[in-house]
Amino acid sequence: MFGKLVLQLAFIAAFAYTAVAKPALPVPVSGTYRILNIGSGFFLDDLEAEQGSPVVVRALNIPLTINQEWNLVVFNGQFSTLQSVSSFINTDGDTGVILNPSGAVALALTSAPSGIFICALSSTVGCLTSPATAAAPVTFAPLEGGLDQTWSFELVG
Repeated sequence: MFGKLVLQLAFIAAFAYTAVAKPALPVPVSGTYRILNIGSGFFLDDLEAEQGSPVVVRALNIPLTINQEWNLVVFNGQFSTLQSVSSFINTDGDTGVILNPSGAVALALTSAPSGIFICALSSTVGCLTSPATAAAPVTFAPLEGGLDQTWSFELVG
């Protein structure tokens, strides 16, 4: 009887230990990054590098190319802009994420246990959301907290 109680207590303790929430990942500092979507496993890519063209996700280019490198400028600790080699990330006025060399949408980076949410400061635009297929456009969508909206920043250099 005593052995069974000890076993049950050990099981409960092990479950409680694994149920402790992981700490949120820190918001990255300014720098150049490859940005990986946790859900799709694809990287942000400025495939066409032309004004108004959509930002897409693709597998990591081998050899590595600059169209998957993004300059992150963080200001006030949490707010930022993202710029590819050619253009800033901006909105097309709806849900599209496009390239615009003359202006950026301000972004809020929010830590989560499995990555970072990248959301436009305008609450009507939403957060960067990855499609499930390569070469498909990234969109802005309301934050739901899924892995398709969770991103990892890999420092280049």
